[in-house]
Amino acid sequence: MEALDTNLHIGRLINQTLKARSMTYAQFARLLHCDRTTVYHLVRSKSIDTDRLLRISKILNHDFLRHYYPSSTNDGQITVEITGDKLSQLADKAIASITIEIKTTKKEK
Repeated sequence: MEALDTNLHIGRLINQTLKARSMTYAQFARLLHCDRTTVYHLVRSKSIDTDRLLRISKILNHDFLRHYYPSSTNDGQITVEITGDKLSQLADKAIASITIEIKTTKKEK
């Protein structure tokens, strides 16, 4: 079993995801069935109860648990998360596929 990422600050990840989805704390609080001050506490928390984290994952459509075991869910694949302006630009288009080209260069000795 792989080591748990103990440096993870889950509240910051939730906050980043809220911002990427342009969701206010008030909107998120309504979906989570809590008040806004609870959301403020959540985004400042380094750790969160698992049941609540699962509910948050469903609401935001993001698997936050995978961040605790980043390499165990990798299986040779690379995940690219698109946020902010780029996400907004893509949201307005009907996209059938995305091609990513990766170029590497070897440094000469």
